[in-house]
Amino acid sequence: MKTFNTLLILVTMLTGIAQAASHTVAPTGAPSAKTTAVPANSPDMAAGEIRKIDLPNSKVTIKHGEIRNLDMPGMTMVFQVKDVAMLNNIKVGDSVRFSAEKAGGAIVVTMIQLASSPDSGKIGLATTQPTGVMAPVSPANKAAINAEMTSGEVRKVDLANSKITIKHEEIKNLDMPGMTMVFQVKDAELLAKVKTGDKIRFKAEKSGGAMMVTDIQAAK
Repeated sequence: MKTFNTLLILVTMLTGIAQAASHTVAPTGAPSAKTTAVPANSPDMAAGEIRKIDLPNSKVTIKHGEIRNLDMPGMTMVFQVKDVAMLNNIKVGDSVRFSAEKAGGAIVVTMIQLASSPDSGKIGLATTQPTGVMAPVSPANKAAINAEMTSGEVRKVDLANSKITIKHEEIKNLDMPGMTMVFQVKDAELLAKVKTGDKIRFKAEKSGGAMMVTDIQAAK
């Protein structure tokens, strides 16, 4: 009888332990996989200036400050871009903030935003503006655009070859000192509104190994 009672007690204890184990809840708050995405305006975003845009090869040249997440010092460098659509909304001379990461042995830009618009104008996979749609230009942005233009004087207009000779001041976005130089023009119609001796402000960029004037305005 005592043996039976002892066995009954053991069975009851084992049953209780099994039930407790079956109701044990796994600990919550287990660490999940971390994302490597860098949020907009993160301290890990680097400041830079667009020096060249290569749409056919999905590349952009940026003169940039330190890229902290890559332990990369400031320099001028050619980057791949994660999405070529990013390049549709920037131009040479733009001041930007961008994120970059290593991917397949290359340094890839994953997000770009205009430095003058920290809360808007983000250029990335989920925020790219439609191609050909220009955001409204604020007075502050207009001032920045004007600041990028260079003062000069027209010395010769060559309509037949779409060229113009300008005696100009320093062209900051090209790191070019003041001199007299022959430029190609992006659109021959730009030459129809200028003549030799005119004081102008203009924009220029490198294109296919040549210096290209992309905009001309009468100096005020």
